[in-house]
Amino acid sequence: MGKKEGLHIIALFELLKGALVLFVGLGLLTMIHKDLQDFGERLIELLHLNPAQHYPRIFLLFLERVSDSALPGLLFGAGTRTVWLRRRRSCARLGKQL
Repeated sequence: MGKKEGLHIIALFELLKGALVLFVGLGLLTMIHKDLQDFGERLIELLHLNPAQHYPRIFLLFLERVSDSALPGLLFGAGTRTVWLRRRRSCARLGKQL
């Protein structure tokens, strides 16, 4: 396998990661007007994390404070940052300038 094929595989992997982030973001938009705290607790339980530990506790505190009106803005910001980082990394791998 040559360098060109390797770059294509990496680009495909990056595309799949970007699509995953997009679908997760769209899925989170369906959480508007739902109990985010309950969702977070179930997710932490599903992942077998201790809710009393530092990062799960921060996650739960964040979900407790997020309002329905702030959720689309947060998702838009996270999506924009992800797209920007993916583009930047792809250009860096290909040796191009932004």
